Amino acid sequence: MSTQKGGKLLDDVQKVMRLKHYSIHTERTYCDWIKQFVKFHKMHDREELSINPEAKVEDFLSYLAMQRKVAVSTQNQAMNALVFLYTQVLEEPLEKRIDAIRSTKKEKGVRSFLLRQKERPDPLRCSDPLRCSAALVSPGLAKRLISSSVSCFLSFGCPFMPNWN
Repeated sequence: MSTQKGGKLLDDVQKVMRLKHYSIHTERTYCDWIKQFVKFHKMHDREELSINPEAKVEDFLSYLAMQRKVAVSTQNQAMNALVFLYTQVLEEPLEKRIDAIRSTKKEKGVRSFLLRQKERPDPLRCSDPLRCSAALVSPGLAKRLISSSVSCFLSFGCPFMPNWN
């Protein structure tokens, strides 16, 4: 995809991003999204970007949500890259509202360490305070808490030793 001056679109994106001191990671990510956008619409010339841009952006973002089933933050990142392209590089801000189908996929890796209310042990009925407090957090964290507590008890000669039965 070339410009009127013979340069490439992605070269122009990189120049603007470096001029504005964007992170190299942001630059790579935005360039990847712009490449995907251009390939999705099978564009060969820079002028094609200016023909009905809002509809093209909307179609691409809807495709990401419906076909590729990306997470909400991923769809937002793609949107930010395209808004940057149109406003900062092409200097043709998107005029109309973008009504793309929004992604509903939740983020991976977001996990609560606390148990749900009904799964929590009752502190008044707990015979071993160490195990009771460890049961309030995730199993992995509980193991680390118990093992570090045992090593602490052994190294400092603490009179309290939990019942491991």
